Amino acid sequence: MDTNEPLIQIGLRAREMRRRRNLTLDELASAASLSKGHLSRFERGEKSLSMAALLRLTEALQMSVATLVGEDHDKEDVHIVRRSERKLLAADAANEGVILQSLNSSTLGRPPYEAFVLTCPEGVAHKSEAFHSGCEAMFVLRGVVTVNLDGRKVVLEAGDFLEFPGHMRHLVSAGAGGAELLLTVVGG
Repeated sequence: MDTNEPLIQIGLRAREMRRRRNLTLDELASAASLSKGHLSRFERGEKSLSMAALLRLTEALQMSVATLVGEDHDKEDVHIVRRSERKLLAADAANEGVILQSLNSSTLGRPPYEAFVLTCPEGVAHKSEAFHSGCEAMFVLRGVVTVNLDGRKVVLEAGDFLEFPGHMRHLVSAGAGGAELLLTVVGG
């Protein structure tokens, strides 16, 4: 067990909250009157902060010291999206029955990923021109899908997982009985 585990956990909480607040290291360091390097090492669990610096940091992050050190949990830490609450992004005749629902929540700020449920009827294809950085990942929940990645054909069945660079053009086609996938776009 790492002897610095509590310090690492506190640093990770600070980094997560900084990201939720859409702050850069420079912005938070300036707001908390810390050097960018010291803040970066604190977020990695390599350095501690004085009580005065900790108070400035939590004030800049708009959170309590108790929450930062793990004695209390921020109500924003956990968010549940029920099936009935999913945000519908696409579902009409123009999409040939393809249904795309967002699983992300705006209450957590902008997370470093976007998650979706994609439902495709049998024989219908979902196209993506994929002009983004980062990567995409898909996990087949139900059915069989064929994914064409810039000419490379990959067949996935329920339980299979695929990830690829976001800049690759791709086409997802559902097999017999249709398919349902969990899609995640990271760093897009």
